[in-house]
Amino acid sequence: MNEIGATAASRLYLEREKRISDAIALKKPDRVPVWGGLPGLFPSQHLGMTREDQMMDIDKNLEASFQAALYFEGDFVEMMPALGPVLAPLDYRQLRWGGHGLPPDAGWQFVELECMKPDEYDQLLYDPSDFIVRKYWPRAYGRLAAFASLFPLREAQGYFAAPFAFLPFGTPEGQEALEALRIAGE
Repeated sequence: MNEIGATAASRLYLEREKRISDAIALKKPDRVPVWGGLPGLFPSQHLGMTREDQMMDIDKNLEASFQAALYFEGDFVEMMPALGPVLAPLDYRQLRWGGHGLPPDAGWQFVELECMKPDEYDQLLYDPSDFIVRKYWPRAYGRLAAFASLFPLREAQGYFAAPFAFLPFGTPEGQEALEALRIAGE
């Protein structure tokens, strides 16, 4: 980018930053800020990719998000990450997408599961991390079922308790959970 292009880009950036900051501070901006939002259907409809590609192919997804940002020229742009490579190996049950429970060009579909029961609010409030790991994750992620067998995290401390806390990871379910986490982490 030449010096003139860099100056113009800097000027546009500062204008957009001020516009958004003014709106957040409840001041009157020079105009209503435009949020570029998530690219949604744009990549699959205009850039020749499937919705499955959008969810599963990180490189195609980033390029599509970049092209959407250039096309819409919003004041603020949110990049849609390709979540499929993380969600699919864990068997995420609360979302279906193209290639994961739906045809390759289908949109996203939220699946309402009861991942928290009405009588569990006290458990969530008492120890949110423990609840998420031992209750929510095993219900929302099919391959994390072994986490339901873990000791409560607040009790898995010390010389004698900690070794027993790892027992669920020695089971076939536990090995599946660890392998799914390894793949998702990559």
